[in-house]
Amino acid sequence: MKRFMFSEEQIIGILKEHQAGISAKELCRRKDRGFVKDNPALGISNIRRKRGEPRSNRPWQDSERDAVLDAVPKHMRPAIALMMFTGLGPQDALTLHRDAIEGDFIDTARSKTGVELYLPIISLSGRL
Repeated sequence: MKRFMFSEEQIIGILKEHQAGISAKELCRRKDRGFVKDNPALGISNIRRKRGEPRSNRPWQDSERDAVLDAVPKHMRPAIALMMFTGLGPQDALTLHRDAIEGDFIDTARSKTGVELYLPIISLSGRL
């Protein structure tokens, strides 16, 4: 017989609390439910970036891009390069059709939002 994470009494108690108006988010957050033993962020101070250190979300340097493209398997390089150099998301880069390429531009739309994109094609010869 399969063992469940919670006993029948615990499940009934959780459902009653939810019906009483407590949000599911709050129920999941409670320690006594067994989801989290302790708060993992307790006692961690706010860590600030030191002056002079690079920002974590910054544009990539050419050497970093080259290192990633060298480490990626050959069959994935075109898609990864397309995402790196155009800002396309994975779904858009992997589903891009050949007919979206018009001369020196990519004419497409974002699949998630439908926003039209007209992106210039840069020369990647030697990198792929």
